[in-house]
Amino acid sequence: MLQTMFLTVLNMSITASAAILPVLGARLLLRRAPKVFSYALWAVVLFRLLCPVSPSSVISLYNVLETPAAEAGPVGHMAYLPLPSDEENTPVLPAAPAEQAEDAAAPAVAPETEGISLSPLAAAGALWLSGAAALALLNTVRWVKLRRRLLCALPLRENVYLADHIPVPFVMGLVRPRIYLPSDLAEAEQAYIIRHEQHHIRRGDLLFRLLAFAALCIHWFNPLVWLAFTLAGRDMEMSCDEAVLRQSGSQIRADYSLSLLRYSVGKNRFIGAPLAFGVGDTRERIENVMK
Repeated sequence: MLQTMFLTVLNMSITASAAILPVLGARLLLRRAPKVFSYALWAVVLFRLLCPVSPSSVISLYNVLETPAAEAGPVGHMAYLPLPSDEENTPVLPAAPAEQAEDAAAPAVAPETEGISLSPLAAAGALWLSGAAALALLNTVRWVKLRRRLLCALPLRENVYLADHIPVPFVMGLVRPRIYLPSDLAEAEQAYIIRHEQHHIRRGDLLFRLLAFAALCIHWFNPLVWLAFTLAGRDMEMSCDEAVLRQSGSQIRADYSLSLLRYSVGKNRFIGAPLAFGVGDTRERIENVMK
């Protein structure tokens, strides 16, 4: 069971890698376009990472593994088929006790040989599952610690809360998302930062982020998936920045950039952190805002 799961994930990772490379190229071509287009391309990669059903492809791992099995199957069955001439001409004699013992012991040899041949695959499957569980567990522990910090958060209005001891503004919660702001946040910054987080909520970025992190846990062994996770997060944040500037006007660009710079210092860089205002490549985001 574990070996089958690992082979399925490995095949999904290979096909997803074939989708990541074109998206990386398209992202370079769209570097002057609004980032919402680059962000939308990552949905294709996310689908390939999470969908176990894929069309037949020459790069599929199963094409490599199934071919020898299909060729070996008929040969194995032919070896155990009795010949009609033997049944007609040769009388059926009772098997000797020694022969019966050999026949009874013969099936026990095959599982032992099969177990030895599959042991490397089983070890790889166990390593994959351990890595995925460790990554998910680490993120869960940090999420619980963050929830404890927010127990004393004070409501500001609607779903906006003020909290002490948080380094950056962020949005958290999938069913009932809440926006948490540091208590020392200046009132002049609140307006556009709240717009930024509200845009995340309206667009469903929290669900996308959760699914992307689940894909990262499943495909943690693939460096291209880590790269895709990072770049998708950057495109998500920059597209939110652009949406806020369209709503508020270009006159806030300088203040907005200063806020990005301020909350990029000491921010939580853990990959499972909520959608935070200062997350991402600060230099790239500021350059995008000023353009």
